[in-house]
Amino acid sequence: LINLDLMYNHLTGFIPPELGSLVNLRWLALHYNQLNGSIPSELGNLGNLTQLVLGPNQLTGTIPAELGNLGNLEDLVLSRNQLTGFIPAELGNLTKLTTLDLRSNQLTGSIPALLGNLVKVTALLLGSNQLAGSIPSELKSMVELVDLRLNSNQLTGSIPSELGNLTNLRFLYLNYNQLTGSIPAELGNLVNLQTLVLNYNQLTGSIPAEMGNLANLVNLYLNSNQLTGLPDLNTLTALNILQVENNRLTFEDLEPNMGVASQYFNYAPQGKVGSEIDISAETGQQLVLAVEVYGSANQYQWIKNGEDLSGATDDTLFIESVTSDDRGSYALRITNTIVTGLTLYSQALRVTVDGELAIYDTQLLPETFAVHQNYPNPFNPSTTIRFDLPEATEVSLVVYDILGHEINRLHHGWLSAGGYSIIWKGQDSAGRYVPSGIYIARLTAPSYTKSVKLVLLK
Repeated sequence: LINLDLMYNHLTGFIPPELGSLVNLRWLALHYNQLNGSIPSELGNLGNLTQLVLGPNQLTGTIPAELGNLGNLEDLVLSRNQLTGFIPAELGNLTKLTTLDLRSNQLTGSIPALLGNLVKVTALLLGSNQLAGSIPSELKSMVELVDLRLNSNQLTGSIPSELGNLTNLRFLYLNYNQLTGSIPAELGNLVNLQTLVLNYNQLTGSIPAEMGNLANLVNLYLNSNQLTGLPDLNTLTALNILQVENNRLTFEDLEPNMGVASQYFNYAPQGKVGSEIDISAETGQQLVLAVEVYGSANQYQWIKNGEDLSGATDDTLFIESVTSDDRGSYALRITNTIVTGLTLYSQALRVTVDGELAIYDTQLLPETFAVHQNYPNPFNPSTTIRFDLPEATEVSLVVYDILGHEINRLHHGWLSAGGYSIIWKGQDSAGRYVPSGIYIARLTAPSYTKSVKLVLLK
């Protein structure tokens, strides 16, 4: 018997270990059945086998290390089963292999570096498992790779720059992992690449300008990361799909690219710009609020406590003489006449006047009571305390010393639901500055009490 092809049947039960005695077998295809149980280690005796295709089925257990003995194997397909455990490093011995497909199982552990020995493999498909650890740089040796899919795992670390050696690559899927760091500029060497999928990771930094070298690129998915810069990609004349939404791009990045993708260019929404800032202002002082958002066709509108401020349509807001009425949570809304369909918001700029209470977030109501750790901590001379109220209630926020003596009652009274912040300047209720030490801020509501520790260092 040379070929055993039983695919697309309704076979059930285990794979017989006796198949391991068919030493002349070259083709074993049992896919698209309902086989269960484990893969017999005896299949490792089939030294003449060139194709082993066992998926999809309902196979369980681990991949036998003995499959690494199949020195003539060209195609190993175990996808869409319920296999668990590690990928055996012994698979790195299969130097004639051209396809390794282990997709859609429950495999764990790291990707063996020895897979880099498989220099004839054109398709390495490990997506939709539970693989962890970093992407081995040894994969750079797989120079015949056309299709590399490591998506939908739990991979961490950065994208190895060595992947730029794989110049035959057409499809690269690294999405739905936990990859960090920047996109390597070396990926611009992949001149045959048609699809690059990096979305749903934690990538940061600017998208490298070298992406403009990928003249054959048709699909580029970079959405749902933390990327902060997009180069001009108008050189990519083959591009049909460009997805960059849910990053931290601004209009400066998007304006030059508005005509770049012929089918879909998704760029909205984007994350908030700038940084959260707490500002303690004194009555009568001049206050300047500013947010840097670049773009040639920007339009601005300042917001205070969720309401537009009349006439405040510049990127900078001047308050000539601060009064208690100026306390609150400010933000800048930015639109653009070229990049239509996207509205950017700045992070909150929270202004407290003479230590009074400020609203820090008016967009989403809290779901639970909470008092957050103050910041900075340790502090000198002042610190900010934030707390959340999911409902309107009477609430008090009191600072005590380490012995439990009341130092300052920062707030006591009825508040609507929302998020609040207050700055404590290290003073007691009489306005005297207290000495260095540990203090306790306690938030009390009828159904909630919580304390945080404050450290004052002078």
